[in-house]
Amino acid sequence: MFVLAQAPTDRPIDSVTGCSFRVPGHTGQLLTYETQQVSTDSATRLVAYRWPAQGAPRGALIIVHGMAEHARRYARLAEYLAAAGIDVHAFDLRGHGATTAAIDHGDLGERCSWQTLVDDVQRVRQRAARDVGSLPIFLYGHSLGSFLAMSVLQQYGDAYAGGILSGSDRPGRSQCGAAALLARIECARLGTDGVSRPLQQLIIGAYDRRLSRYYGSVRENAWLSSDAAAVDAYNGDPDCGFSLRAGAWHTLLRGIARSSSSYRLRQLPMRLPLLIMAGRDDPMGGFGRGPQRMARALDGDGQRALELRVYDGQRHELLHDTAADTVMADVRSWLDRWVGRAGPGTPNSPLESKE
Repeated sequence: MFVLAQAPTDRPIDSVTGCSFRVPGHTGQLLTYETQQVSTDSATRLVAYRWPAQGAPRGALIIVHGMAEHARRYARLAEYLAAAGIDVHAFDLRGHGATTAAIDHGDLGERCSWQTLVDDVQRVRQRAARDVGSLPIFLYGHSLGSFLAMSVLQQYGDAYAGGILSGSDRPGRSQCGAAALLARIECARLGTDGVSRPLQQLIIGAYDRRLSRYYGSVRENAWLSSDAAAVDAYNGDPDCGFSLRAGAWHTLLRGIARSSSSYRLRQLPMRLPLLIMAGRDDPMGGFGRGPQRMARALDGDGQRALELRVYDGQRHELLHDTAADTVMADVRSWLDRWVGRAGPGTPNSPLESKE
């Protein structure tokens, strides 16, 4: 069943001035989180974070963050859900956050493939399963993380109780192919660890240009949020907004094209609950059209528990925009609905691909 919800954004919001980070019902007391290290099959050790459920856990959620940001930006959502009995796990992707030294941000590593990133998510899932046993485990991916989450669910969907995709898109095959070709050319010109200004301008720079068609001249990274304070926070964060290396672009663009193909979409378990969330004013998602294309494709393939929520007036980062509290409440409501219906999880799902 495909449910298209026009998500209201006029719900009362208990927020601080600027970006709406305040959680509904949040008392102001910060919940503690644990910092962990997750070993991989290479020399890389992923820096991971856990917000333990308050009281008896009902399930777990794994968060996969987006490009040029880090997992600690999801702390408010994690605190909110932990207070509701959800054990929350997140980690910094390779080339991001504390997993990689700041001087190497944007570099995924010489031997990193798209499958390597997928396997990293599964290692974090194994860590989460040790904490919650057979309780249901859900997966949340934002932006780049949404494409990784999609690949994970395509390969290991039976190990999850549901998936949430935020700030996603369904790019055309030719669009991804052309960008991946440019990345390959830039790798030959600059080396895989070179920073390509043409790639940054073609992809990231295009989002502000698209937004300016509707709003006139906009500030740098205004496409992320309609809240000026949130954009300032992003621009001032030393672990955000860095440029990816040419080799990283090539790896990610090929992976995004792969996860978005019609063949791959049909690899999702048909009964897997999915929530797709998007901002109506998000230029990355074609102002709501990209997530709608994805939802229609999944619905046409027989996805039985699919919901699309489009938030009017919101841009790319729904958790850092003016309706953030509404979005977080919707995430909790969706999890509440499905956590009781889910069967036992698979505590130690294999890393080997089904393919």
